[in-house]
Amino acid sequence: MVRVVMTLMAVLMAGAVWAQEPAPPVRRGPRPNMQMMAEALGVTCSYCHVATKTEDLDFRSEANPRKQVARLMVAMTADINASVSAATLKPPSDTAQVQCMTCHRGRTDPRTLQEIVLSVVQEGGPVPAIARYRELRERYYGRDAYDFSERTLLAVAQQIVERGPDAAIALLNVNLEHFPKSADSWTMIGIAHTRKLRNDDARAAFTQALAINPKHSVAEGYLYQLQQYRRK
Repeated sequence: MVRVVMTLMAVLMAGAVWAQEPAPPVRRGPRPNMQMMAEALGVTCSYCHVATKTEDLDFRSEANPRKQVARLMVAMTADINASVSAATLKPPSDTAQVQCMTCHRGRTDPRTLQEIVLSVVQEGGPVPAIARYRELRERYYGRDAYDFSERTLLAVAQQIVERGPDAAIALLNVNLEHFPKSADSWTMIGIAHTRKLRNDDARAAFTQALAINPKHSVAEGYLYQLQQYRRK
């Protein structure tokens, strides 16, 4: 009995000593490259860190919520890279690594130009959407930030033409400013006019598309249907 009691006391004392030992330090990944992060977002250090009254930066302050967002984004990137490695059954050294630049490409908003314009036109109509497009084009054109090709505004127009044909036409007219030989833009303008039963305007748009590209099958098909409708 005495031996059992002593054994229990020894176990309890060992547990107490173990409980008092400090927990092992949390293992952390490599320190992120702050300069690369700033360049990827097109910002300076003050975007995440707090500026003092003397315009210096308080790097220890947690007052700027963007600092915590940055930490979470760094952790998310590490998780993605680990997942890519596991999914491809390759070591990290043999897989493409996701970096801040992968999504941000020199801007704080990682959304595509198509997503941004579509969001603005849905919330406020074509006028602010066009203004936003022009603003971004003025600032970022020629850089690897947004896709300013012919397809971007066309894609937005295709998404809104059924419920907002006039908004689609407004965006497509902007597209024609930069791509005057875009037969697809003229064809989509014609389609938008048909949604408002403006058949004469539609015919003119389809005719313009075919003048640019005589083999444009979509414009040809719509124009044929309109001609048949007129004969009836």
